[in-house]
Amino acid sequence: LALVVLLFALGVGLWRLFSVLTDDGWRAALQSVDLRGVGLAAGGIATMVGVASAALVGYYKFNLFREGRPHLTIDLTASHRQVSPHYLHIGATARLVNTSKVVVPVRKVVWTLMALAPYPDHQVQAMQHELFADYRDGDEFGYFALAPVTVAVELDIEPGETEEITFDFIPEIGLESTAVTFFVEYNGDATGNSGWYRRIFYDVAG
Repeated sequence: LALVVLLFALGVGLWRLFSVLTDDGWRAALQSVDLRGVGLAAGGIATMVGVASAALVGYYKFNLFREGRPHLTIDLTASHRQVSPHYLHIGATARLVNTSKVVVPVRKVVWTLMALAPYPDHQVQAMQHELFADYRDGDEFGYFALAPVTVAVELDIEPGETEEITFDFIPEIGLESTAVTFFVEYNGDATGNSGWYRRIFYDVAG
């Protein structure tokens, strides 16, 4: 808006100059010019152009930086079946989609199965107390978890490409509700991004 006003003012000044020039000649036209006003207008326009140019350059660089950052979208699913009188099989599948514009190398993933139910009341109360005694953003309920399993992989996921990684958990029968977590480790991002995490809840019973 300020740039429009300045351009309008400059246009009015130039129109007056042209009118005087037409009627009285160059000397009268030059004498009629408000040099201070023209200077201020020109300076204002130069400032606005500079600000606009800086904004455009910043926006362009930001987009280049953002488009150069890797990103994965993870869709996690699970299913189960009984494999023996005392054990279940829970199969998990992670579907990784490269939603960035650069190749994303995947070299290490971490799988975890957490037991959400059943627990006796006193154990749930103890876990609840422990969680909220010193709660920090990102802390999770202290459900029992099978030891996290780290798996080495060799994937280079191209932009727009989809890859699947599967894993098999074999818990004891009696588990009624679980949470499956999946983490892709990544150490190549200068912004400090350590990877991508996904968790789903999965009911074995019911």
